Amino acid sequence: MTNYELVIKQVEEVITLINPEGKSVVNEEDMKTFCFNHTINDSDIEVYVNIFEEFEYYRLAIHLPYIVPENKRIEIAQYLFDQNEFLSYGTFLFSFETGRIVLKSDVQFQNIDLEEFSDYFANNLSDCIDLLNDVYPALMQLIYSSLSPKFIKKRFIGKQNVMYS
Repeated sequence: MTNYELVIKQVEEVITLINPEGKSVVNEEDMKTFCFNHTINDSDIEVYVNIFEEFEYYRLAIHLPYIVPENKRIEIAQYLFDQNEFLSYGTFLFSFETGRIVLKSDVQFQNIDLEEFSDYFANNLSDCIDLLNDVYPALMQLIYSSLSPKFIKKRFIGKQNVMYS
């Protein structure tokens, strides 16, 4: 079994444990994509895992379920920029065009002990979901409240401790 096949098998096992209801799988020539839904703070998020054979890495991309209104996009972009500064891995991406937020983590598996890969992947996925749980209240207040971004940032900075270096 190749490293790529072993990683695919272990990712599939972890996803099945987390979300036994189902997942979709897309096979392409040099990449395999898993997609499943997960719930955080009563919201469904879409989780994508792309496994790239040629470069021996995977991309974990978690899409948040809401569209940021145009009048709040600058505030959200600044907040996510500030969050990214302190992350030890992963990064928030924000599209001004669509108002969508994605948390992305790229990991090369060529340097990981493949015997322990499923634990590594499960921890990476869990840490990303925990991070979203931590930043979710601040994001919701930035999007939906009339409180100032400065007040909201003061209220939440320091209460988020997942994945920070």
